[in-house]
Amino acid sequence: TETATPVPTAPPSKTPTMTPTSVPTAPPTDVPTIAPTAPPTAMVLAPQSATEEAPTSAALPTEAPTEAPTTTATLEPSPTATTAPTQTPEPTLEPTPSPTQGPSVVDGEIPDQALSDGPFRYTIEASAHAVELPELGLFATDGGEWVVLVVHARNWSSQAATLRMADFRLSALGPVPQVVPLDPASGEIAAYLGFSPVYGSGDEVIFAPGESHRLALVFHGQPGAFERSFIAGASRARLDEVFETPGDLAALGDPPANPNVVEATVLGVLDGQTISVELADGTVQEVVYLGAVAPAPGACYAVEAANANAALVGGQTVYLERQNTDVDANGRLPRDVWVDGPNGERLLVAERLVAEGALEPIPDAVNTRYAAWLATSAANARYDALGLWGACGFAEVAPPVAFIPVANGERTAPSRMAFDRIWFADE
Repeated sequence: TETATPVPTAPPSKTPTMTPTSVPTAPPTDVPTIAPTAPPTAMVLAPQSATEEAPTSAALPTEAPTEAPTTTATLEPSPTATTAPTQTPEPTLEPTPSPTQGPSVVDGEIPDQALSDGPFRYTIEASAHAVELPELGLFATDGGEWVVLVVHARNWSSQAATLRMADFRLSALGPVPQVVPLDPASGEIAAYLGFSPVYGSGDEVIFAPGESHRLALVFHGQPGAFERSFIAGASRARLDEVFETPGDLAALGDPPANPNVVEATVLGVLDGQTISVELADGTVQEVVYLGAVAPAPGACYAVEAANANAALVGGQTVYLERQNTDVDANGRLPRDVWVDGPNGERLLVAERLVAEGALEPIPDAVNTRYAAWLATSAANARYDALGLWGACGFAEVAPPVAFIPVANGERTAPSRMAFDRIWFADE
């Protein structure tokens, strides 16, 4: 894999024209495209902190049980029969809630869509899409549509990691299915929004562990494009959910908080979506994965799903992330469960099992942070007839597709994405 030398990218021309496979080749060095003469005061944001603490596992406090004092009964001699002492029945052990892992999504809140790729965790905080966005100096060009995403990027690994702006792309269906690279206007829009530091479309930057920054990602797609997905390295998330709650580019508020995760050890795998874990204080809990469901016991692929789950997390240390719900009706903890990958990255267990076709995504009403990511991974598995989609007769006939090269050997075999209807294949 070649490592490109970070080179700042010059701003775009007055009418940036995007081709499906390349970035504009001759951007001038002046201001963004027909930039507004007086940027609205509301659009200027204060620079954020450049470095944040690395994620920490919040261990539950150990609460020492209070032992009831043992009373020794003194029996007086008596001519009458002595009554045998009454035994107190032992309490039935039931899962108990985790009292110190507070919700990261409050009641009534719709969480920002998020996904992870390698050492980086990406949260899409806000978006805008239209033929022109004059408030940002992005005007109509060749009938195409602008898409602007504000993405919070965090290195939540324990090692320094390189973020490559060129890894961000947009896929879309239209007259010709396309994968759109970043527009050179990305850096200028970041500066206009008050981000610091500012990263351009060709930059490569090393993030220290725990370091995070906001990125402005600008794309210009062809006329008539639809069913778009955000691509971050090897991970993809459809933008339907993002566009439903676009947020406000001018009022982003505080950046996403450092993920609060609780460390646990997997004691057993109960089925494809449920595990038994021991917390740091010795408490044993049943945990069910958020956003996905396994085949019911006895149903097609139920055994295979459980085996896939065991192969991924059996005996492993996992990290529990709570969204809104603490305990479900069955006494289980609904959680996003992460496990360490082979290269030190954290993998979302539900997403990995969905991508293999072991689980089916079922969005929860209030715990939807990774819904777009899970939906795209499931679509890929379904159209490749992986796991239950092939074994249980659920695979669908592939829609019209276009061949799109995937760089760096990202995939080893052709694979289709349902929501983009694009067939990604290696060169």
